[in-house]
Order: sequence, then structure tokens, then C-alpha cells
Amino acid sequence: VNSKFTLTPTTGSIGDTLTLTGSGFAGGALNVFFDTQVIKSITVPTTGTTAGAFTTTIVVPPTTAGAHTVKVQDTEEFEATFTVTQQFNLTPTGTPISVGDNINITGNGFPVNATIVVSLDNVPVTITPVPTTSGTGTFNVTFPAPPAAKGQHTIRVQIGSAAPVSGTIT
Repeated sequence: VNSKFTLTPTTGSIGDTLTLTGSGFAGGALNVFFDTQVIKSITVPTTGTTAGAFTTTIVVPPTTAGAHTVKVQDTEEFEATFTVTQQFNLTPTGTPISVGDNINITGNGFPVNATIVVSLDNVPVTITPVPTTSGTGTFNVTFPAPPAAKGQHTIRVQIGSAAPVSGTIT
């Protein structure tokens, strides 16, 4: 019997739920890996109409952006690639703020332990201590809005070698 393994979706973000489906497996214990980490163990039926088949879900763990291997392993190994995209959130964005009001930026899927450079309209914002991403590529930075003229402004975030991300505040 030929084994078949599928993963959906194949692109997304940290915290997304992935569906893994397999058929033609030997049955019994099956480990699910995200890269090298076992994140779930399931039991595949060995008898009946669903023998050798499974459907299960996993949640994408904190990690960096890029291609990652999702693998199922019983007596054989089957792999699929899941690509993690960067997530970036800037608040507040819908309501006007004043100089000194807090601006919060969060993200995941970025380079690990990397320096975060924040700018307002291409002028670097001094944040002390200098913010960095975590060992899993996540970050949460809060800083007071620097002096700026009334109107819309672009907050740009550059993290290590990752592509810059930006958002607009008023």
C-alpha cells in the first residue's frame, strides 16, 4: 500500500491551524514533527474502514519566517513544507493619537535575537533599552509617540536582515 500525506494550508503564520491527512500508513503510533520538534503523537487505526488513515491538526509554533518541515513518522517518514510568513501589528491605527501617547508594535516570524529599528517618517525613534526579538523571532515594543505634525505618519520597522514592515498612524 502506498502512503500518502498532505498538509493544508502550506503557507501562513505562527498560531495558524494546519490540517494533516494521511492514508496507507501501517497504523499504530505516529509522531508529528515541526522541523525537529515532536509536537503531537497520534494513533492511526490498524483495522476497519479507516485502517492506516488519519486526519489531525497542529498549531504552528513560534518560529522564524521561511520554509519549515512538517513531518509524520511511523515506520517511514513523509514530509511537507510549510512557509511561515511574518506578522506585524501596529496599534493604534484607527484613532488619532497625541505626542506622548503609547504606540505598540508586535510581530512574529522575524529573525531571532535581532535588533529592532523603529522609525517615524524615516527618522529613527530612540527606544531605551534597544528592543530585540526573542529567541523565537517574536517581539512586543511600546514607546511614546515622538513629536510630529498633525496628520498621517509612517511607522517603519526594520529587524535584522528581514524585509522592513510599516504601518500608518494619525
